[in-house]
Amino acid sequence: MANPQINPFTSLSLSILGDVVTVAWTVSPFFQGRAPYSFVVQAFEDNTFTTPIYSLPSVTTFYATDNKNLRQNFRLSFLYKVQLTTADSVVYNSNFVGWSPDDQIQQHHYLLASEITRREHVRFNYTGLYCYLLKRKSYNPIATSEVDPVTNEPTVDSSGGSYGVGMTGGYYTPCLFRLSIEAREVKEGYQPEGSGVQYSDLIRTRTVGFPYLEVQDIVVFSDGKRYIIVDPGNKYFPGTTLVLLQLSTMQLVPPTDTIYNITVPTTYHP
Repeated sequence: MANPQINPFTSLSLSILGDVVTVAWTVSPFFQGRAPYSFVVQAFEDNTFTTPIYSLPSVTTFYATDNKNLRQNFRLSFLYKVQLTTADSVVYNSNFVGWSPDDQIQQHHYLLASEITRREHVRFNYTGLYCYLLKRKSYNPIATSEVDPVTNEPTVDSSGGSYGVGMTGGYYTPCLFRLSIEAREVKEGYQPEGSGVQYSDLIRTRTVGFPYLEVQDIVVFSDGKRYIIVDPGNKYFPGTTLVLLQLSTMQLVPPTDTIYNITVPTTYHP
């Protein structure tokens, strides 16, 4: 059963590297569909959106990668829509993200954007670090024992439940990616109210458009330190929906936080 009146998606983004396109999305925390959700990305050749050329396999994460390589030339003529299906089989469709098939100027933009992204990856070969992203869940079955029954705001921070997120599991499966550290600022002093030492460790990072970084997501470095994103920043290629760069500020999470109980892989390379 489809419900065309409601669009639960708050954002869609594209990231292109060579002939691989990654589509990422976020769902409104106010969406009332019955969780858990599954997602299918559909590719179209024209904006009538009558019949998809193909659909990617269903996922339960926040992104899907199109590596089918069906384009025999780089026309960049595909438009993507994401289809959300709830636990009770109600279907919701996103708006499209992509490019107009006949817009040659925009096509040129995407070719340039793809090349800039490729060069950023080359730069990472010299300055980049592999990290894991713990993407904070905004939609999932609610951890009912850890949230306020009226507001659904988390009231318990438990490593056995939602890690203070309020959604079952708290975070998605760790996602490996690369970034570079552009600046670091460490401060140590006393709390103004006299309650002890105040320590602050802020880093400013640079990465490409995927994975999409948002406030309160967690980045795990190979030395075991975990940083929370406090100020994400995006740079789009003009005239496109493609994120070229993400320039984010992250703050070190104290080692006593339950977030350190989330297991990430020990291998920090593809």
